[in-house]
Amino acid sequence: VKFPWLPNDGTAHPDLPPGTPYGIVGTSSFYKRESFPGVVPSWSNFYDGLDSFNTSENGQSSNWEYQGSDDGKYSNSEIHAVRIIAMEPNSHRSYGPNSGGPYNDGNHYVSHARERLRILGEIPLRRFDTNGAPILDPEGNPDTSFMAKIPADTPFSFQMLDKDGLLLTMAQTWHQVRPGEVRNNCGGCHAHSQQPLLIENTFAGKPGYKPIDLTRMVTLLTRTPGGQPTVKTNPPGAVNVEFLRDIRPVLQRSCVPCHSTTNVSGNLVLDDYTNYSGLPGDYARLADDNAARWGYKPVISSRTWRQSNASRYVRMFQSRRSLLIWKIFGRRLDGWSNADHPTESVAGDPATLPPGADPNRADLDYTGQIMPPPGSSVPPLTDDEKIMFARWVDLGCPINTGTGDDANYGWFLDELRPTVAVSSPRQNLISTPLAEIRMGVADAYTGVNNATLSVKADFAVNGASAGTELVSQGTFVAPGIFSIPLQTPMSNLSTSHISAAVADFQGNTNKVEVRFWVDAGFRVLSLDATALTSRRLTVRFENPSGATNHTVLCVDDLAKPASAWTTLNILGAADEPNQVRRLEVGLPSGVPGNGNLFLRIQRP
Repeated sequence: VKFPWLPNDGTAHPDLPPGTPYGIVGTSSFYKRESFPGVVPSWSNFYDGLDSFNTSENGQSSNWEYQGSDDGKYSNSEIHAVRIIAMEPNSHRSYGPNSGGPYNDGNHYVSHARERLRILGEIPLRRFDTNGAPILDPEGNPDTSFMAKIPADTPFSFQMLDKDGLLLTMAQTWHQVRPGEVRNNCGGCHAHSQQPLLIENTFAGKPGYKPIDLTRMVTLLTRTPGGQPTVKTNPPGAVNVEFLRDIRPVLQRSCVPCHSTTNVSGNLVLDDYTNYSGLPGDYARLADDNAARWGYKPVISSRTWRQSNASRYVRMFQSRRSLLIWKIFGRRLDGWSNADHPTESVAGDPATLPPGADPNRADLDYTGQIMPPPGSSVPPLTDDEKIMFARWVDLGCPINTGTGDDANYGWFLDELRPTVAVSSPRQNLISTPLAEIRMGVADAYTGVNNATLSVKADFAVNGASAGTELVSQGTFVAPGIFSIPLQTPMSNLSTSHISAAVADFQGNTNKVEVRFWVDAGFRVLSLDATALTSRRLTVRFENPSGATNHTVLCVDDLAKPASAWTTLNILGAADEPNQVRRLEVGLPSGVPGNGNLFLRIQRP
């Protein structure tokens, strides 16, 4: 695909100044979407068009396989927020000192996504007027439009959330924005067969709407002390949720007292840290047990957890259908009730299913009470901790597995190079005088290390010779935007190169080289006619090529043909700083004859 030229000149949006390393993404509606649950055979459609909870049938549903990603049954009224996630591709290290890892590719972490998913921000979507009534879009639905400013050249995707911060549906492809680009014309969310809703007709398209700036902060869903949904802000830099750092300490504090090797409530042990094929026992039981090695086994004939189930407790990327999250929130969350599908009365015993029940239709019931139980003397989970567990499931249950020298190649490694975008000069021909070297630098995770910024040119800049480091001549003029003004704009320059490089705090370096040339014609800087009575003129002009054999011609009437122009004698020549040349020329006798004199300077 060949993208159209994007000038990055500040004209796309007021929040994207010239040279920005950021872009804006958004859409007009989350009501208008096609997150189809997939294709389910009519004879096997037990879950309202969604995939069965756990079935021996192969290909029972394409939901979460190649079409659709709805997490349980929900209505549009439950749509509350959008989560933008950065998707970081893996470097492959099959060989060398840090090879190996769970996937034998040198990446020392485990995740159901098999790549690093981090949170760029969570943005509430609904808006209300002064009377508390929902603001509607032109189609009469609650307005769920939004725009957000994010780092350019960074793979990202979307997750639609409910008020608890649990995933409702997830885009299964990645996207990006280029520096200075606005992408908000989807007309909905993958609503390919519907008439698009133009964003300019929605709340986010109104003049004065400010996109949520996720380059300056990370917004995260939380709750007020009174239990109302709200947001909090973190410093800039994508947010991780990882098992050993974030999840295990809460399990040890609030879950292990009732789920230990000496107190095995619910047949679940959470203090077994034995290494099982590279994973600790507490993690393996919760997020890597589709073989049903521990605890209660499923009732289907294979006695394994299939489809999207990673274990009895976690369904991959589907917190609303995960028993672990039900127990943490204290209620069933997937949109069905216990009565909708059969469940065995004795956990793990298919013989106790209701008479005549098909095991392939069975699911798990929510029973008991919230965990940890109230009054158990164990600290309860805070609202933020509950949302953190849901995020962990919806991001693929990541765990860092690297130890020793491999620890630095685990989950927290930043493997995405920073964004470097040179907006001035642009590549190839520049037909206006070059007055500035301008670029944008950004990084979505560890951040840009400004001390590593390097700018060089293969031509002289502001008196500095070719190849000289130019950073000291510039400054950051806006967040992420670095500018070097040229003391004398360049109107003519043969094929030249600018290089810009920067590293993030992980040490990843990105370097961009721009090949260009300037042909804006000569720009005369001054004309000294004080010696005109002696038939002498001194002219100063830009000379970026450093040429020494210019030709100066004159005529007294521009209407005359080219053959009427007179070539003048050059009496003296000198080069001045900043690529300026000074010539003293002699005028022939009788010039100017009619009081007019026009000069033309030709470069060799």
